[in-house]
Amino acid sequence: MLPHRPKHDVSFEDFRRSNVLSKRLTIEGGIIMASRKEKIGFGYHLTAYLAISAILVWINIDTFPHYAWAQWPIIGWAIGLAFHGLSLVSSSNKQNKGFFYHLSAYIIVNAFLIFINLTTFPDYLWFKFPLTAWTCMIIFHGWRVFSKNGHQNA
Repeated sequence: MLPHRPKHDVSFEDFRRSNVLSKRLTIEGGIIMASRKEKIGFGYHLTAYLAISAILVWINIDTFPHYAWAQWPIIGWAIGLAFHGLSLVSSSNKQNKGFFYHLSAYIIVNAFLIFINLTTFPDYLWFKFPLTAWTCMIIFHGWRVFSKNGHQNA
């Protein structure tokens, strides 16, 4: 052990011994460290983002090489991913914080997609596809967080 170790520093061994897979570890100063489960969840979202972004770019190049439409869903999803990443380290300890981050991203990104759709291709309302899919996911997430039988830490 280092002789000048700060009080708020938590060793890996202390963290491992606390066995926090679904709980967050609060260290001195009110900082909350993400659990292993939350970091894995972010990794899954990041992997899906990168894979689907690559597919969108490929489809864009193959179908409309003169217009880079793929940038819009990639930017929109990046905003949601940023909210998710932000939720990994926070000074708040609300249990339902993750849902509210997702709900905020849902509102901001879908408003952005609707704006883009109506200003670029108003004859074809493509925003309804991500809006419908994401609405189903946000309802399910809300059910998991707020139902009596659902998981409390969605």
